[in-house]
Amino acid sequence: NHSIIHSLDHSITHSLTRSINRSIKSLQGSNLLGFRDTVLNGWTDQHRALFPSLSVDFPELFPAEHFGVAKFVWALAICWSRAADVPVNNGGKRDMRLLVPLLDMGNHGYNGALKVRWDAKRAMVRVDAASRFRTGSEIRFSYGDKPSQYMLLQYGFVPMNNPFECV
Repeated sequence: NHSIIHSLDHSITHSLTRSINRSIKSLQGSNLLGFRDTVLNGWTDQHRALFPSLSVDFPELFPAEHFGVAKFVWALAICWSRAADVPVNNGGKRDMRLLVPLLDMGNHGYNGALKVRWDAKRAMVRVDAASRFRTGSEIRFSYGDKPSQYMLLQYGFVPMNNPFECV
C-alpha cells in the first residue's frame, strides 16, 4: 500500500524540476542553470544506481511503475525543499539534512527566533527559542548560510540583502 505517496500533492513543482520556460530562459548561460543541471544530473545518476535493481529484487516495496526517473526526481526535489540543515554538535561544524515535521512550515530569517539543533543524547531534533517572542510576530529560523542561487533552487525564493551572496 502506497497511501502516503498517493496522499502527496503531485501537482507541486519545484524550481529544479521545471522545464526551461520563458521566465527561466532569461537565465540561459548563467551559473544558476548550470547548478540546477548538475543537481538534476546527480539525481538521475542516483536513480540509475538504484533502479531497476531495487524494483527487481524487491518488487513489492519498489514497484517499477512508481519509481521512474521523473517520480524519483520529483520526490528528491520535494524532500530537498522541505529539509533543514540541522547543526550537529560533534566537535566540528557539520550539518545533517533532515525532514522535521512542522519545521518546514517556518519561514527563513538570518536572525531567526528559533534555534534548531541535533540533540545526540536524546537522538532528536531540538527547536529552542533563541529570543523572546512578541505576541503576533512571525517566528523564523535560519535556513543556513547559503548564496542566493542555492536559496532559489532549494527553497524557491531569493532573500533580500543576503549576507552570503557570492558572484
